[in-house]
Amino acid sequence: MSNVSYDLDTSGGLMPLIRALIKPPDEEVTTQKTKKPQHPYYKRPGKGHNRDSCDACGEGGDLICCDRCPASFHLGC
Repeated sequence: MSNVSYDLDTSGGLMPLIRALIKPPDEEVTTQKTKKPQHPYYKRPGKGHNRDSCDACGEGGDLICCDRCPASFHLGC
């Protein structure tokens, strides 16, 4: 059986480095990041964003709606 000695001195080691790596960002860093202005299309809460008719043929029915713009299409169009 081997003799293993543990260093129980907590005044050094890797812990300060680990804490520095996982600490939250400083206030200065977060204030520099500006929020991208939102397009007016997405500022209408509660409104239907997509058209009620197909953009290709103009007919209604079962439409596939785009998540990024107001376009709507039939699967076949």
